[in-house]
Amino acid sequence: MPNLKAAYAKYLPQHDRKSDLERAFDALLAQHPEVPEPQRNVYMDRWELDYYWPDHNVVLELDGRPYHLVVEKIEDDRLKDAYLLTHGIMPLRVTDDRFKYDALGALSDLKALLQLR
Repeated sequence: MPNLKAAYAKYLPQHDRKSDLERAFDALLAQHPEVPEPQRNVYMDRWELDYYWPDHNVVLELDGRPYHLVVEKIEDDRLKDAYLLTHGIMPLRVTDDRFKYDALGALSDLKALLQLR
């Protein structure tokens, strides 16, 4: 019965974060205190930003499936990126596959952007 409860809990709404990918990235950031603390799930105009470092003008967007497979969502992501870039904010997108197979590489890219800005 404990295994069933644990499996069921994965499908219940989480109040802390929206997805398993966000929770996994939070855990990765917690292991790297050299990365400044971001703002999470904040709104800028009509756009929700997964992670935002306002002092560095950097946004990290996690593109997990199935949300980013739909053509309309992909187009919306491109519009968001254009909005951010025209406002001097550098977006970095990390897919769930990239995180699964190259989380440290994605973290390295993030660190590089934060140092540049």
